[in-house]
Amino acid sequence: MTQARTRTRARPPMASRAFLYAHVADELRRRIAEGIYAAGDPIPTEVRLVREFSVSAITVRRALRELTFEGALVGRQGLGVFVADRRRISSPIDVRGSPLSTRTIRRAGFEPGIKELGWATVRDPAVAKRLGLAAHTAVCRHEKLILADGQSVSIDVAYLPRALGERLRAELAEDFAFPLLARHGIRVTRTDLQFEAGAVSGEHAALLGLPVRAPLIFVHYTLYGRGGTPVLTGVTIARSDRFTFALSLGAS
Repeated sequence: MTQARTRTRARPPMASRAFLYAHVADELRRRIAEGIYAAGDPIPTEVRLVREFSVSAITVRRALRELTFEGALVGRQGLGVFVADRRRISSPIDVRGSPLSTRTIRRAGFEPGIKELGWATVRDPAVAKRLGLAAHTAVCRHEKLILADGQSVSIDVAYLPRALGERLRAELAEDFAFPLLARHGIRVTRTDLQFEAGAVSGEHAALLGLPVRAPLIFVHYTLYGRGGTPVLTGVTIARSDRFTFALSLGAS
């Protein structure tokens, strides 16, 4: 007599189960690429995605986190997760070294905005050195959030010698430092720039609407005036999914 065998449903290999999130992410990418979910559209809720793909909530969250890191999705606190506007702001950098301006943002098709985050007088030896000042000289620190169509795209932190900072104080809350210098008759003769990759900190995650550790571009700058005197130094912290920086060099 042949012994009856119990037929059991085969379970997927451990590796397959571990990468279920990749299947969910790939399917969401396809829907975004084909326009099923257009820019600005909300994607289905976590509960709906769990039900549709027959996976755990942890798997769905991991897939959404991956797409957010890529810049395909953006979370809005209290509202949900939306398809990101993938248009980039192309910011040309010429010999005057202006990495960002209201004109640059408008040229990309967005309405620029500025939100002042902070103003203070600080003592920072490293900053003082970049400005050619004695180590413990007090300088002005100005921090602002840069918006494009109301969405946070970068943070700018500028340091100025105290006299110049107080002179520009009111205007810095509404405009970029680079055009302000020109309007006040301060000619920039040279700019030193340093680009580096970084990640969103806990401090900046909510401001930029990104998860902690999402990729960023840091643009460190120091502007020099007549006689090679430093007039301004700082850093622009830009979302890597929203910016392209193009360098223009003149003939030597």
